[in-house]
Amino acid sequence: MKKIILLAFAVILSSTFFNSLQGQTKFSFRLGAADALGSFGSVDTTDVYSVGAGLGATVGLKFSHKFKESGFSVFGSVDAILNGLSRAKKDAIRKTFSTYGYNLDGHVYPKFLNIPVSFGVEYQHTINENVSIMGSAGVLYNFVKITDGRVKPRNITYYSEEYGWSGRSGFRLGAGLLFKEKYSLTYDYFIIGENFFDLKTTIDDETIGETNYIINKTKIGTLSFGLMF
Repeated sequence: MKKIILLAFAVILSSTFFNSLQGQTKFSFRLGAADALGSFGSVDTTDVYSVGAGLGATVGLKFSHKFKESGFSVFGSVDAILNGLSRAKKDAIRKTFSTYGYNLDGHVYPKFLNIPVSFGVEYQHTINENVSIMGSAGVLYNFVKITDGRVKPRNITYYSEEYGWSGRSGFRLGAGLLFKEKYSLTYDYFIIGENFFDLKTTIDDETIGETNYIINKTKIGTLSFGLMF
């Protein structure tokens, strides 16, 4: 999959170079909401890969080069997607730890930061002078970080979980509307492969265990508003 991503990147760069004098290059800034889908957002106790991530936010920058006299463009983008835990997942954690006498008022819940770097192809069809519809598909490599979680018991000690970074390839699909060639409203669907994290658990800064944590597959849907310039 990494070879495919590198090949796609090379094709995009070559296409952009040879058509740069005949096309139109634009940048866009996007901001919106991000929904955790599938097992990534599930709180189903029968799903062994359930993560319980909730609604979050996304921000991104996108470069696109539209070929002259064509509805096709190539694009490259970098997005930052942040999801916390859902309310249902937090309630489940509270219920579990309260049975062991933990005071969760000082609990720090982990968050999930995904940074997909994407390359792909986009098609734009003009409906009238004010509105166009868009569709896109691309490959990506995603960098993901789980922030540290911490629980403070009723005594002085605390229990914490520390995660490392992980990375995995994937792909994305998108559709949206473009208004007056400047404003966009888009929905993007990200599918990212299995991620492995180094997980270290500590009590009062003393390591009590080191293991691996797995997110089987990350699926995220984002709805964002964009400004092209």
